[in-house]
Amino acid sequence: MKAQLDRDGYAVIRGAVPIELVVCVKQQLARRIAGKPIELAEHDGAVIAAFQQDRRCHHRRFDELGPSAFDLIFCGVFYEAAQEALRADLTLNPTQHVRAKLPTALYETATGKPDPDVVPWHQDAFASDGHPSVFNMLTFWVPLAPVSQANGTLGVYLGSHRKGSLFHRAHGLSVNEAKAIWIDARPGDFVVFHKHLVHGSGLNSTSGIRWSLDFRVQSAGADCGRKDASSIPFVMLARGDRVRRSEVFGQWLAQQNEIGTYA
Repeated sequence: MKAQLDRDGYAVIRGAVPIELVVCVKQQLARRIAGKPIELAEHDGAVIAAFQQDRRCHHRRFDELGPSAFDLIFCGVFYEAAQEALRADLTLNPTQHVRAKLPTALYETATGKPDPDVVPWHQDAFASDGHPSVFNMLTFWVPLAPVSQANGTLGVYLGSHRKGSLFHRAHGLSVNEAKAIWIDARPGDFVVFHKHLVHGSGLNSTSGIRWSLDFRVQSAGADCGRKDASSIPFVMLARGDRVRRSEVFGQWLAQQNEIGTYA
């Protein structure tokens, strides 16, 4: 993986994330949005119905998902990948998102506003208070349902990380989208990429929801680049170690409370 990450700026890892953890996060997210228990097959319809009632984008803070999101992030798969790439003590950066990306036409017709989930081309190095960060950082992007260009998946520019920090305008970087690579992935897969990789997402031109989760891991001891929050230890949690899990879970909840916003 590290060789591909160094060469291309990103790597797609197939089938590494336990499906039961992915399903649990999606189930909890959909339940939070709909305000009631719902079956897996009803997730998209329930979220769209909730949006039609309140016209809000349905992003959620991680702590609202309770232990399901925590268990996914700390399941060990991502720790091992980050260790291989960074080879350092690790912390979890406070920039974390979980998204139910609505059909673009539905959102724009209902609100008269541009779809905020069509993310402009950018580098995550600038996600830290708008300034290029100096610490080593990786982004993990995890689909909670099948993703493709049709429903607004992650798009990347092969090898763009080798250009270093690029100047960002308010609306993002100007790029030739014809050269972008759009990631096809399924639950169980994840994408890991360099902080300087140019990436974004497109329109959700389907009638369903694009479900995803993303978070960032960095070298320990470095400034997290956020004035409103701090990083916490990112560790391998041994199966059955309830004491350590409880300790880290408490730190993670405190971090989410520091962030205090829907992202």
